Amino acid sequence: MLLLVRAVLPLSVTKEIEDLIIEAQAKALKEGKKFNLSGLLREPIKQALKRYIIEHGDGNPGFDLEQWIRNENFQATPALFRNKEDVQNFINGIKNTSQFQEVGKQLQMWVDIFNEVDSL
Repeated sequence: MLLLVRAVLPLSVTKEIEDLIIEAQAKALKEGKKFNLSGLLREPIKQALKRYIIEHGDGNPGFDLEQWIRNENFQATPALFRNKEDVQNFINGIKNTSQFQEVGKQLQMWVDIFNEVDSL
């Protein structure tokens, strides 16, 4: 079965991007080629969408990526009730970074608090 889905998306561009598009079109014309902006954008858009889906997963919508830009010390980890594979992938991904030790300290704090409350 063949399924064809097309989406037309409005795209707002800056003057700088508009100038680059015009320059690229002129170069393609000079080379006798057809300038295909949608073809050029297809792969980067696909990769950006895949990255967005992975980064946001089913996570907390209260955390947006802008928080890392506004506050360089902002940190977040997978949610407490994520599945084992997601958490394991996250831990493996930070293993050789300074964040690994910080996450370990935070986890130990949670365990200590849990054990303290559990013993009451």
